[in-house]
Amino acid sequence: ISPSNGVKMSYWVNVPEGAHDNGRLVMFLHADGAANRPYTVKEYIPVNFPEKYQGDKYILIAPVANEDDWTRSATIRTLKAILDKVADEYKVNKDEIYITGFSRGAIGTWVLANAYPGYFKGALMVSCCGGFRASNFKDTKVLAISGTEGDERYYVNCMQENVDSVLAAGGVAKKITLDGYDHGEVQQKMNYQEALDWLFS
Repeated sequence: ISPSNGVKMSYWVNVPEGAHDNGRLVMFLHADGAANRPYTVKEYIPVNFPEKYQGDKYILIAPVANEDDWTRSATIRTLKAILDKVADEYKVNKDEIYITGFSRGAIGTWVLANAYPGYFKGALMVSCCGGFRASNFKDTKVLAISGTEGDERYYVNCMQENVDSVLAAGGVAKKITLDGYDHGEVQQKMNYQEALDWLFS
């Protein structure tokens, strides 16, 4: 896709067996290292996400960044255009659109949800913070997950501050901390079933 005022970007769409019209749509933003490498993006999607999720099946979009940065204005516009295009093509419930990301992708998740207040019903950020206005998340449920070791020692604090800010602004937000895990382990050790159950509820 190459929208006006955006950038050309490729993306994967996963439509699992059991997905249906008027269902959920989830966008996953990858971490560093997969930019311009479409086949590598699959390696960044956890093995139990989404096919093994025990709940209503949902369509997954996994865009491929052109560089290790999801925050540029043109990139943000392109991601929104991808969401709108897939939502229309697959007739998803536009009140059930979610976004998630790991590491650099978590930064993009904060930024994209902030740019379009109320567009996402829920946002799941794993192991990173990002700039945002708490009031823009009053209608977007937030789940932030981090570890406690290595770089995660910083993320655990800034993500808690972000969650507290969303709560203070009247939104719904939750922080999960995985003690003993570093940045490279959190995505593999976290419980996606539990996280998505909470986010979708």
